[in-house]
Amino acid sequence: MIKNILKQVKRLDVFTKNNINSLFLGNYRSAFRGRGIEFADIRQYDIGDDVRDIDWKTTSKQGEVYVKTYHESRDNTLFFVIDGSPAMQFTSTNKKKYELLLEAFALVAFAAVQNGDRVGILFYGDGEVKIFPPKKGRKNILKILKFCIERYEKPHGAVIEKKLEKKFHTVLSLLTHSASIFWLMGNMENTPKIQKNIKMLRSKHDVVPIVFVDSVEERWKEIGEITLQDSFTGKITSFVITPEVARNYQKIYHSKREKFQKFFQKNSMDIVFISHTEKIYQKLFLFFQSRQKMN
Repeated sequence: MIKNILKQVKRLDVFTKNNINSLFLGNYRSAFRGRGIEFADIRQYDIGDDVRDIDWKTTSKQGEVYVKTYHESRDNTLFFVIDGSPAMQFTSTNKKKYELLLEAFALVAFAAVQNGDRVGILFYGDGEVKIFPPKKGRKNILKILKFCIERYEKPHGAVIEKKLEKKFHTVLSLLTHSASIFWLMGNMENTPKIQKNIKMLRSKHDVVPIVFVDSVEERWKEIGEITLQDSFTGKITSFVITPEVARNYQKIYHSKREKFQKFFQKNSMDIVFISHTEKIYQKLFLFFQSRQKMN
């Protein structure tokens, strides 16, 4: 198993090397240039300075008014909340949702490394939570990829994720400075409690949900008997899809997607949908490009 995991890590490494060119990295830098501020120095007060920047400790010692000065931080932190639930095992082709997720993560994470940024993750969904605190460096990304592949390929039952909103509260406690948070998922969870915690994150950080979808979910074409296979047990189940069932499914799916999308748009957050029929590199490139125009 370990040989297969290392082989997949190497594949993702090669995939990113082939896709992160100067244009992609340039768009990344423009989209995620330093958003925070850091303390720079202390100087005497000038007319027009913000009184909120007064350093009272220095002022009391010197007998004159001093203020703190700041500069924009160019050092970004990217944090990924990664869905490890059974939903990520779904596929109607030869590429599972989690494989799409890992390719997207690798592209953004390695671009961050080349830009000197920190990357961390919170992995949830199989009954446990694993956190990699934000760090710089290529080895950190390779370690994360190895861990994620191990967890995705580890057999487990259909664990129902409970209290997902608490995971976002954990992220809020972990990140003390402004960061860009990517929520990578295969299932659109949108309870009132989750919305509340997402809003709390949004008040301090940049939040970008990325949803990985299968073309079958977007448009169910097959009518009649179909078979589904459990990716871990190999068990095959057959059932019949009638036109009415297909229509009802599509109605429910698109209603859920519309509500999910409206929530983020209403709260001024970008949202990205990536299907296995699309090129991940191109989708992320266009996303970075759109962010560049807003900055």
